[in-house]
Amino acid sequence: MSLSPPPSPSSTPFQLEEKESPSQPEGLKRLEPVYLLYDERMLQHRPVGWVEPDEYPEDLDEVDDDDEYQLENPERLRVIYNRLTDLERRLLYEEEDLRWRREACVGYWTGAGKSTDTGTNGNERVVFKRLACEMATKEQILLAHSEEQYDRLDSMRHWSDKELLALSKANRNDMYYCRESFNAARLAAGGLLACVDAVCSPSVISPTMTTEAAAVGPGSSQIGSSGIVLPSKGSTCSRTNKALALVRPPGHHACQSKEMGFCFIDSVVVAAKYALATHSETIKRVAILDWDVHDGNGTTEGTIRDENILRIDIHRYGIYPFTGPPSEIGTGKARGMNINVAWSCGGMGNTEYAAALHEAVLPLLASYQPDLLLISCGLDAAMGDLIGGCELTPGFYHAMTRAAIEVVGGLNGTTPVVCALEGGYTMNVIPDCMEAVTLAMLHCSYRYHSAFLSEGLCGAAEEKEEEERTTTKPWPPSNENGNIDTLDRSRRTLSNYYIHCDRCTGLIDSARQDLNRCIRIFKGIDRWKHLNLERIKGPPREAVILQNSTSNKRSWAEMSVGNGGVGGGGNLQDGATRPRIYLWYGMEKHHQKFLSWNHYAPWPKSL
Repeated sequence: MSLSPPPSPSSTPFQLEEKESPSQPEGLKRLEPVYLLYDERMLQHRPVGWVEPDEYPEDLDEVDDDDEYQLENPERLRVIYNRLTDLERRLLYEEEDLRWRREACVGYWTGAGKSTDTGTNGNERVVFKRLACEMATKEQILLAHSEEQYDRLDSMRHWSDKELLALSKANRNDMYYCRESFNAARLAAGGLLACVDAVCSPSVISPTMTTEAAAVGPGSSQIGSSGIVLPSKGSTCSRTNKALALVRPPGHHACQSKEMGFCFIDSVVVAAKYALATHSETIKRVAILDWDVHDGNGTTEGTIRDENILRIDIHRYGIYPFTGPPSEIGTGKARGMNINVAWSCGGMGNTEYAAALHEAVLPLLASYQPDLLLISCGLDAAMGDLIGGCELTPGFYHAMTRAAIEVVGGLNGTTPVVCALEGGYTMNVIPDCMEAVTLAMLHCSYRYHSAFLSEGLCGAAEEKEEEERTTTKPWPPSNENGNIDTLDRSRRTLSNYYIHCDRCTGLIDSARQDLNRCIRIFKGIDRWKHLNLERIKGPPREAVILQNSTSNKRSWAEMSVGNGGVGGGGNLQDGATRPRIYLWYGMEKHHQKFLSWNHYAPWPKSL
């Protein structure tokens, strides 16, 4: 029996075609390489006498009151970096696998053999472009901190173990010190400065990919599996305006004259002021987006009087460091440049965060249009974090990152973006979340996340969901210049989690009240009066009465399966009956309680 020849190259499933997706409606979906900064010297910041535990806790119940376990430890950085290197190998393998199949098919028809070249003109494909890390200088750190603080921290290199242990004990659950702590903090700050220099150079702004650029040839890119385009090192497309900084210790709690909350130097503030001073020709406005579950009080202190830095912080109000009310909006010419989207309770999930982005954060960023976006990427709002008490999923971190990039950069992606690691303390949670953030920065669909591989899904469910959204919800119309509105585009990225409607029934009621309180404050600021920020209306009274009368009759499993109602999204529980989780930062205590629709934590009387 003779075998029929394979289909011609023009009809194979590996041809150079790509469907539209919510993250890129036009042209080819391509992998955009990202600068990656990581330095093992930052792992040397550890408690004196630190012994790595056999198993890292996944719940605070596993930590004894007298246990010396430290939440902020070197393993946080190591597990994230290992996951990203695995992601890099997987993406490169898929590209190589498709290239082999394409050449085998073409060789059958043309008689040509398989090429031994590993890439265009011998150039290897790249996913991450590694950056070297140097310690920030004293002059650079003094952009955000006092000289007295710098000298005091620098002197700790000469302290004895006994002195360091005594100081750490006095700051238990807040800070610990070793002789390498300040050097690690200087490396973290210097790493962000290297990222700023890399992405702000005019030569690294990545051009828009065109269909012609996908042709296989010298200096071009090649299509990877399922339409990913992997640029070669020799092509202009390998240049990027995005950088990912895996740094520790974190920084957004560090004040100008005081270290606190695991933080020594506020690296993001140093980077923002450095960019304005060093790259003044191209960087006039900087935006800082902080989605760590704790308020970045150090970042507030360093930027609250700077009219060139817009700081937006989404956090829980009432937990450590007990700062960040919505009424704290900046002073003088910087009035309205300090934005706090504050939750009065824990338990906030994808729907609540998507609503905050859709109704407030994205319109503010779209109006401001920064020349540089710095993301304080805390992962402690994720479901399962030891101390965060919120319920974000890795998939939402992907959508949130993509929305932030879309709203400031638009289709051309010309606005530099630097994403810096902040909090996140559960070792089996933070790799998943940072992998999702990285995929968004690489311009890859979430279906390439390793979670789909481990579950045997291979992205099929996510791909089907994307196709349904693309076909049923057309992209927003073009504006007068023929470009798609970046605000509508970024909001569409979140449409699987939240959709604005007249009567939103998917939000926790306290979250709706929190957002309405914030929106009322923002609308009263002259700088933002032109924005059409709308109040979120609650569900009809009849729906509330019906829900309250039936909530006790539903099991927790049943509440976990629903779609969350109109305005909700995904596999979220109903907002009225979702359990609230209270966790106190730095204390080994936590509990759960159910809250009524109208219960929320007290706010300052000024509100």
